[in-house]
Amino acid sequence: TGKSGGSNENEGENEREEEGNQESTANPDSLTSPKGYFEKVGDILLEPIFPRTMIPQSTVSRCVPAIISFLDNLLGGKVTEQNVVDYYNANYVSDPNYLLDQAGGMMTSKIPAVVLHYFNCTYKADYREALDDCCYILTNVNTSAGYHEVLIYGYDNNGNVIYMDPGTGMAYRVGADYFFNGNDRGRVTIYIEGRK
Repeated sequence: TGKSGGSNENEGENEREEEGNQESTANPDSLTSPKGYFEKVGDILLEPIFPRTMIPQSTVSRCVPAIISFLDNLLGGKVTEQNVVDYYNANYVSDPNYLLDQAGGMMTSKIPAVVLHYFNCTYKADYREALDDCCYILTNVNTSAGYHEVLIYGYDNNGNVIYMDPGTGMAYRVGADYFFNGNDRGRVTIYIEGRK
């Protein structure tokens, strides 16, 4: 199983490899690697005043707890990163050698259950439908350090999504194919409607 951790801060470009003479259907204005987020006309955000920064995750293994804490607080709650770590360790870890900070991150298979403890979630056909219906999207990207979860909260008309990276504490813009490219092996995608 994949484990969370790492950051996309030092990743190279996420280029699509095409086989044969297939033509690309990607929007030519869609970004292939993350760029720092600056608001542009036409951006569709869940909250117009959504913060562009957050307190970065406190350790490399805490991307999911940092996202849960950030979003819960944004929506009026008081959950801390440590609250999430304690909940995960108490409910999903039976061997002390696999506590969240010692194991390198939350087990990917346990992320949905932990998120469901704090938020109401739903199913959507795709990311645009989810964002149009005011759902935040917790998803991951496979980095050299393992899976790393981020929070998508907007998109633009050029095929880019806007997301918060807890590893850097910064917002970014990148082509949707960076996350939703059809290769969903190890992918976690959770559509969050709001706090419980």
